[in-house]
Parts: sequence; structure tokens; C-alpha cells
Amino acid sequence: MGDYELPRSPADWTIAATELALKNQTIHTATLDMDSGSEIKLSQYLLLRVLWDEPKVASLLIDECKVNGGPVHKQMLNKAQLLLDQIASWKTYLEDSTSGSEGTFALVRYYQNLSMKPPKDKPDNSGVLNKVAFSPTSPAVARAQPPSSQPTTPPAQTSGVDDLPRELQGLFLGSPWSNVSTSYPIGGKKAINYTAIEDEQIVNTALLLFLNALTLHFPNEVKGEWTLRRHPLRMKSNSNPKVYEARVDGFLRLNNEEREPAAIVEVKPFLRERTDAISRDIRMQEAAQMAAWVSEFPPVMASTKANANNTHRRLLVSQDHEEIYLNVATFDNQYVSYVQGHITTTTSFLRIQQYGPFNVGKTKDMKYLGRLLLAVTLQGGLI
Repeated sequence: MGDYELPRSPADWTIAATELALKNQTIHTATLDMDSGSEIKLSQYLLLRVLWDEPKVASLLIDECKVNGGPVHKQMLNKAQLLLDQIASWKTYLEDSTSGSEGTFALVRYYQNLSMKPPKDKPDNSGVLNKVAFSPTSPAVARAQPPSSQPTTPPAQTSGVDDLPRELQGLFLGSPWSNVSTSYPIGGKKAINYTAIEDEQIVNTALLLFLNALTLHFPNEVKGEWTLRRHPLRMKSNSNPKVYEARVDGFLRLNNEEREPAAIVEVKPFLRERTDAISRDIRMQEAAQMAAWVSEFPPVMASTKANANNTHRRLLVSQDHEEIYLNVATFDNQYVSYVQGHITTTTSFLRIQQYGPFNVGKTKDMKYLGRLLLAVTLQGGLI
């Protein structure tokens, strides 16, 4: 790929799409060179209509959750802290960031340490950016797009806040959130010297073990389970069952009848900011995963939804080498209609806000990341 930046605003997107003659095309109708199994191309990415906002440090997400309207309800954060305080192995895990963990978090610490160490063997990272497979759209399919109609939606999910004891619903525990690390991603010359982990599965195991350890002792409290299943998410429409397929490295599977994802997981064996090109390619792949997720599993569209103005949020948890990011996607009903192949009257975008990194070797980072992710599982995704 050439040297370019991904658009951050609708104006930037319009300029880029116009240059490639894509402004009036859609991901469902464009006839592009879509080689199955290849890395996602800029033309395909632009048709997803995704904008990445300027990255924010981890502490800013925590600040947003302190007030009403944040992606994680503050009462759920209170409950998560109270639950984690009951686990002796969680306290031991936080006390020793190198080796001395025991019980539930022993294997978590072991694999997190592996995710920080230089590999003993030469890493094989072929294919780690090839998780998006496009299916070429034929002209006949492009002409057969259905007229505008409202997409079907799953039953509404509750956040679980009403299940909290009354004394917790108006409380925000006074933990020193301001002490959360404001670490910046490892980048530049320092990042070049970080050798990739020898196998992506080491990083994936470290992250999923952490997620499972957080929730293992609370089966009657959480609303889902974190699974290692590499779920294939599909962008589709009424006339095309698979525009493309994007596999994720795990997801939070809800305990309801539909068993749909409430959060998704993506990992890489190298640092996100190792080079500008790697950072861009990771974001393009994650954007494709998010867009396919919205298309296959659309959110509740009712105007009574808790989040105002018919906006919706989704979470993608990423671990790249030793750094964990929380990527919050925000979109509206018009975007849902777009990715499902319906005719829309406006150009709507899915916006992704990256928070982090949380470094697995920093106790404060993992303390508050654990609290955030348990709260997400308690409420069944973002609100």
C-alpha cells in the first residue's frame, strides 16, 4: 500500500472517496477487485464509511464513565470493584506483575509475561493481517439491491443497572481513577526494536484468559461468556449473503437465546504503532470487523433505547504485543441501514474511538482495565 492516512472526518472521507470515484458507490454495489483472503484495500475500507477519531489515553475513558451517558455505567463499575475485591487471587495478581501470581490468575500472568518477552524462535506472522475475505459482487447482484426498508433487530437487552442494590445505584466508589496510567503507545524507534511475539495465539491466550478469569467466579452476575471461538462475521444484504467475511479472535457471547456477540476481540503479535503502515492496516481490518458485526447483528432500533438520539455503541478489545486497547464504535440507525444494503438518504459513518494502551506489565493499568471489562460483562456490552 502507498503512504496515506485514513480519513478522520466526513470532509476527509469525501476527498478520498472522490479521488477514487467511490463517493456515490456503496459497499454492496461497487464492483471492485476483491481478491478473496487478501488484506483489505483502501477502496474497500472507504466504502465501509468508517472514521477513526484521534486516539485517547486510557484515563479519558475512565473519566467518561464517571458521568451519566458514558459507555460503561458507573454503577456497574462500582459492582465490578466490589466483586473483584472478593477474589484473593486478583489481589495477588496485582501485587506481583512479574511472576508470583497464584490461583485463578496464575495462567493469566504466565501468558501475559510471554506476550512481553522476545521470542525464542523466529516469529511467523504471515497472514495475521489477512482476516478479511471479500466476495466479488457481480453486476447482477449490484442491480438487485432491495428498496429501503427497516432492518430487523434482535430483542432489546437491559444493562442490568436496575438489578443493583438501591444503595449502589447513586454511588460512585472513590477509587483514585486519576492514578490510572496515561501511557502512550510504544512507537517510533523504540517500537522498531520490539520483536513480534513468535505466535499470535500466545497473545490471544493471554487476553482471553484474563477476560475469563475476571468473570469466572460470577456466573450468576455476568450476562455472557468470553470465548476463544474465531467467529466469522459477515457483511450481507437481502440479495447477497456474504459481501465479505471478517474473522475475530474471540468475543463476548451473551447468555440470551440469540447468543450474539456483545463485544469482539482482535489480537496482533506486534505493536500497533510499530510503523505508520502497520497501525493503518490494523485499523482498516478492525473497521471491517466492526462494520460486518453491525451488518450481521444489528442493534435495537427502538426510540426507547437508553442511548439518546438513536445512537449505538459497540466494543472491540484489542491486544497488540503487550498493549491492550478498548475501541468504542459509535453509529446511528442510518449506518445500520447502509451496511445492511438498504437505500439511505444521508451519508452516515461509524466512528471508532481508541482508548489506551493498558500495558499488561503495569499494575495500575490492569487494575482498572479489569474493573472496566468486568463491568462490560455485567451489563452485557456497552450502553
